[in-house]
Amino acid sequence: MEISIKILFIDTILIFLSYVEKFSFIRNNFLITFQCLKVGKPEWQQRRAVLSRQQKFIVKLVEVVKNVAKESANRQKKMERLQNLLNDENALKMNFVKFDPLPFPLDPEVYITGVVAKE
Repeated sequence: MEISIKILFIDTILIFLSYVEKFSFIRNNFLITFQCLKVGKPEWQQRRAVLSRQQKFIVKLVEVVKNVAKESANRQKKMERLQNLLNDENALKMNFVKFDPLPFPLDPEVYITGVVAKE
C-alpha cells in the first residue's frame, strides 16, 4: 500500500522530535546491529539498505523541522516555511515530494512515496 504523508501541524512534528531525542540509547543499539547487517547474508544486506533509507528520510525530516522551529515567526509563517522546505528538492539535498517507495518506519506494510506539503 502506497501513501503520501500529509504534514498537517508543525506541533505534531515537534512532539515527534522530542521522542527522537529521548530515545538516543535505542539509536546507539540500532547502529551496532546495523553494522552487523553489513557483513551478513544477502537478505540482511537488503534489510540494511532499507533501514539506511529510512534513517536518511527521518534525519532529513528532523532537519527540516529544526530549521522551521528555529524561526521566530507566527504559526502560519512557520507552516509556510515547512511547506516550502518540503517542496524544495535542493533545500536539504532530499526530494520529499516523490521518491522510491519506502516502508514506513512505524508500519512496514505501509509504503511512503512522498510528502504532500500543501495541506
